[in-house]
Amino acid sequence: MGSDSRADQGSADRCQGESSSELQSVHSFPPIANTLSRHPGELLDYFRSLADSVRDGLFVLEEQGRFEYANPTGLDVLKWPQHEVLGHHFLKLIAPDYYLQAMKAWQDVVAGNQGTVELEVIQGDGGRRHLLVGYCPLNHYGARKYSVSFLDIGRLKSLEQQLRRAQEQVESLYQQQNDYLHQIERQYYSLLENAGYLAVILDEEGVYVYGNPVAEQYLGLKQGQLTGRHICEVFGPEQGRQRLAMIPQILAGQVTHFEDKLTIDGKALYFDIHCWPLHTDSGQKRRVLLFAADITKSKKTQEALHRSEELFRTIFNSSNDCIVIWDRNYQFIDANTSAVAFMRRERSQV
Repeated sequence: MGSDSRADQGSADRCQGESSSELQSVHSFPPIANTLSRHPGELLDYFRSLADSVRDGLFVLEEQGRFEYANPTGLDVLKWPQHEVLGHHFLKLIAPDYYLQAMKAWQDVVAGNQGTVELEVIQGDGGRRHLLVGYCPLNHYGARKYSVSFLDIGRLKSLEQQLRRAQEQVESLYQQQNDYLHQIERQYYSLLENAGYLAVILDEEGVYVYGNPVAEQYLGLKQGQLTGRHICEVFGPEQGRQRLAMIPQILAGQVTHFEDKLTIDGKALYFDIHCWPLHTDSGQKRRVLLFAADITKSKKTQEALHRSEELFRTIFNSSNDCIVIWDRNYQFIDANTSAVAFMRRERSQV
C-alpha cells in the first residue's frame, strides 16, 4: 500500500510537471515580474531603451537644474548635440523672454508639484521652437531629480496667431463699417432735420417712428411729439384709414409717388409725396419713408386758372356775336356757337 501511494504521488508530480511545461510554452513572452527580476544593469538598459525609443522629447534634470539625461527625440527636435545639453543648466535652452515662466515652473516642480507650461526654446541652429512642457518630480533612491517632457505645439501656436490676426482684422473692418454706417446715419438724419419739406417715417401699423421739425410744425406739434402717435390719432379716423390703406402698397413698391390733400386745422393743404420702403432688421416692423412738399399755392393757382378757363369758355360760347379764332395761315382753331350757326355748318366741319 505504501508503494502504491508513492507511485500515485509520482504520477501526480509528473502530471503537474507536464501541465507546467504546457503553460510555459503558451506564455512565450516574459511577464513584467520577470523583467523586474532582472539584474540591475539589465534593468537599467531595459528602461533606458524604452526612454530612448519614445516619440516625445524626454529629459531628466538633477536637483541643481542641470540636464542628466536627454533622449534622442528631444535632442533631434532641439537640434543640439548631446554634449551641449548634458551637464548644462536648463536655462541655456530657454528663450530669454520666457525665463520668468521657466523659473516659476522650476519652483513648482522643486516644491513637489507637477504641471505644464508653454515655453519657447532656443534650438542649436539659432531658431526658436514653441513647446508645451510637462514636468514632475522623480524619486530616485532618495536623490532629487525631475522629469521633463515636451510636445511641439509650434504649428498650433502659428495657426492660433494667424486666427487671432484674422479675427482682429475682421473686428477692425466691422468697427470701420459700423463707424461708417453711424456717420451715414448722422448725415441722413441731419438732412432730414434741416430739410425744407416734410419728412416722416411710419411703421407698417401706421405708427410714426420719426417726424422732422417741418412735419411737426405743420401738424401744430412740439419737437418729439409726433413720434409714437398713430396716423389716425394725428389726422382723425377717416383721413387716417385712407392713408393707412396705402402703407402695404408702398411696402410692396406699388406706390412711389402721389399727390394728397389733407385737412389740417380746418385748412385744405396739398402735398406732392415721394415714398420708399425702408430696410429693417429681422424681426422688426417694416417701415416707410415719406417726403412731402407743400404744393398748396401752385395747386390753388391751377384751380383758379381752370376756373378762369371755364368762365372764359362760358362767355365765349354764350355770346351773340360771332367769335372765330384762326392761326396765321387762316385755318380755323375755334369758333363759338353763334359763329358756327352763322356759317350753317357743324362744329366738326369748322
